[in-house]
Amino acid sequence: MLLLGAALLGLGTASNLQARFAAVDLAAPEHRGRSLATVVWAITIGAVAGPNLIQPGAAVGEALGLPAISGHSSSPLPASFWPRCY
Repeated sequence: MLLLGAALLGLGTASNLQARFAAVDLAAPEHRGRSLATVVWAITIGAVAGPNLIQPGAAVGEALGLPAISGHSSSPLPASFWPRCY
């Protein structure tokens, strides 16, 4: 379990860092700073807001007939229907 947890933590950290490099590499030269700042702010907001959404996620899970602990897993679903912004 410890090894699996460490592997998942490493994958999350790697994707976090890769998003920063992708934001800079894909942006036009005059917008690189703004693109990097947007990614860093989004990561910061997610790190602060994410743990605060556990209790509402449990309520959503129970409303969907799922175990309360699995409710937070349904939160990415609406985001998959948002239009692409690039």
